[in-house]
Amino acid sequence: DGTLHVVDHNGKLLWKQSIGGAIKASPKVIDLNNDGLTEILMTSTGKQLVVRSAEGKVLISFKDE
Repeated sequence: DGTLHVVDHNGKLLWKQSIGGAIKASPKVIDLNNDGLTEILMTSTGKQLVVRSAEGKVLISFKDE
């Protein structure tokens, strides 16, 4: 359904967010900017790229028209 669900190590839902289309591949969890914090990288079938912080804040959002 295009919604990313983020859970903690006990399975408790921390946050969820729609990405605007079905999630195209497994989200990647990586430290993109070498600041010691992980970011979540997602793409959708709606031609959207979203990078969020581990807390769910949108850092980058790009949609290809």
